[in-house]
Amino acid sequence: MAVSIGKFLVTICLPQYFVASSAITADLLASSPQQMGTFIGIQMALIQIGLIIGITIAGKLSGSPQLAYTLSSAFALLSLFVIAVGQRETLDSGDRVSFDMSTAVRKILQAPASAARLVAGRRGGKVRLLAFLLVLQTLPQQRGDVFQVYARDVWGLEADSFAAFIKLWGGTGLLSSILGSALIGKFGIKRFTTLAILSSLCFPIGSCISYRAGLIGLVIGFLSASQSIGVQAELVVQAGKFDGANQGELAGERASLLALTKVVGPLIYGGMFFAGSKVRIPQLMFVFDCALAFIALQISRYI
Repeated sequence: MAVSIGKFLVTICLPQYFVASSAITADLLASSPQQMGTFIGIQMALIQIGLIIGITIAGKLSGSPQLAYTLSSAFALLSLFVIAVGQRETLDSGDRVSFDMSTAVRKILQAPASAARLVAGRRGGKVRLLAFLLVLQTLPQQRGDVFQVYARDVWGLEADSFAAFIKLWGGTGLLSSILGSALIGKFGIKRFTTLAILSSLCFPIGSCISYRAGLIGLVIGFLSASQSIGVQAELVVQAGKFDGANQGELAGERASLLALTKVVGPLIYGGMFFAGSKVRIPQLMFVFDCALAFIALQISRYI
């Protein structure tokens, strides 16, 4: 029960942290989409490093879960201290909105539908296009447990082999974030996004063939992990140009949109794996990934 409550509290806190981080980044860098894209890439690299370190520590402490949770809590407290001491306000006092409980409750209740402003075009046609592109790029990340089942049943991977695969995935993601943050400044958002989307085809195409081909595709297509950094930066800039969107509100709308993909994505991939397995085509979800990438490639021409 204690672990369940702990996970519930983390689930509440973590999205707030990322929404606030997105708003802070946009307040500081909204005038320069390429610089913002570079900074988002650096943030993603740091997240990947933290993920790799966390997985490694968790593996070492697997025999003592209480110690693992205690260490996690210590890192959380350290994060709190760093932000409380080191992070300054990004808006002048006159531009800040004072906290109002009734307004906050109303906005929390409206949060699941707030993404409609992006996809319905209320912030402009280009923002809607960018939001749709962001969804296409994010959906393949929601394979989750379905991919683990696929790796076990189709590729025949044991737990150790799958853990090694996930570490490689994290390593390529780290490399992608580091190089992506540099390349987006050199190539520009449009050309970099096109290149990253093309890279995203390598893993699903390889996975349709075999486990080894999937590994090769993962390494060759490493830039796919950073394909959304330019899109996120451009979305912030275009929304600001259209109606001077409040960055905190915009970050919340974007988070709600991505949260919907986390709800819908596993259902889509679970259904595809089940349907594909029935007709002896378990690779169907990777074919779906390729279709998403081709659609995203067409849309990226207009960003």
